[in-house]
Amino acid sequence: MAGLVHGIKFWKTNPEVAKAYLKEIHKVSAADLDSIYEDGSKNVRAEPTPDLNGIQTAWESVPDLKARGPVDFRKFVEPRFIEEVLREMK
Repeated sequence: MAGLVHGIKFWKTNPEVAKAYLKEIHKVSAADLDSIYEDGSKNVRAEPTPDLNGIQTAWESVPDLKARGPVDFRKFVEPRFIEEVLREMK
């Protein structure tokens, strides 16, 4: 978990290094590279803690799951590992 959180932080705080890596993979123009980096950065939260509302929305988007009725997702999500890494990083 620590590697994931540190990787996200590195990605967001070192855009030139991240773009150089993306350039090797995608072989695209500089403008497209900026777009790929920005899109990726927007879609990855700096602190990847579980989003219970997002989980709820995903659950409700599947008719068979929604038909099961309300679910308390706090019973299934354990944010302790990410929270511990975030505390250590501060």
